[in-house]
Amino acid sequence: LIIPLSLLMSSNNNNNQEDPIVSAKRLAGHSAVDELITSGMIVGIGSGSTIVFAVERLVEKINNGELENIICIPSSFQASQLIRKNKLTISDLSVHSIVDVTIDGADEIDENFNLIKGGGGCLTGEKILAACSIRVGIVADYRKSSKKLGMKYDYVPVEVIPTSWYPIAMHLQQEKELNENNDNLKKKSDFLPITNCLPKIPQLAKEVKLRTGLPSKAGPCVTDNNCFILDVKFGPIDDPVELERALTSIPGVVSCGLFVNFPIKTFIGQQDGTITTDSNSNFESLTSSIKLAKAKEYNIEWDN
Repeated sequence: LIIPLSLLMSSNNNNNQEDPIVSAKRLAGHSAVDELITSGMIVGIGSGSTIVFAVERLVEKINNGELENIICIPSSFQASQLIRKNKLTISDLSVHSIVDVTIDGADEIDENFNLIKGGGGCLTGEKILAACSIRVGIVADYRKSSKKLGMKYDYVPVEVIPTSWYPIAMHLQQEKELNENNDNLKKKSDFLPITNCLPKIPQLAKEVKLRTGLPSKAGPCVTDNNCFILDVKFGPIDDPVELERALTSIPGVVSCGLFVNFPIKTFIGQQDGTITTDSNSNFESLTSSIKLAKAKEYNIEWDN
């Protein structure tokens, strides 16, 4: 058997080529660090696979002297381990309650800069950190962009107090059952005690699943906050703002994976090796006023 040299060379080159998704994640993470982080900043570190590349770039720039005096605030146990592993300076929100910029990933990003997050189970810590941040850089690969939330990522994660998971799941599913059986008065009356006491959901859930820890752990997935996660399937989401409000108003819900109205700039690594960036009006308009509060720390003097 004689194999042409050109074929052998082509095979070797293919073996050395990085997966395009990994390349897109690396490009997004590096680009966000290059653009958003300067020396002396308090930097929020998100969770997930793409954040690894942002931290990789951050360490590289610190080691070569381009950045100094960077303090990192983790969003999760995973993020804190990543910070410590790379010997970065770590702190928390009790010491630095205003964060210059947070870099985080997303499971889905719609055209209005709304996000679904929480695929890795860290949604509550990520949302708290984002809420304390002047700016939020979202890094992702080309698979995560969509016209509407729910078109690509099937589920909205909802973190719940363990004792509440079943009634919340039942409530979300009963909203669906009640709608489908609205001619059955007996069936309808069975649902009234629950649907009258808990907030109405503007969009019916198609499916609710308690997230499990399998294959590593039997039973439910337990978050950093010792809570459970319900993965709720809505399909394409018509109004993420109203749905987020309704979900988080249910007693027992800690937070949900819908992130709306944050000052966001997206960094999307494309399959062809380019980067696409875009930002919402909040990202630009809120920066100056929050920076003023940051500069004055707790002795804030407001100019009327």
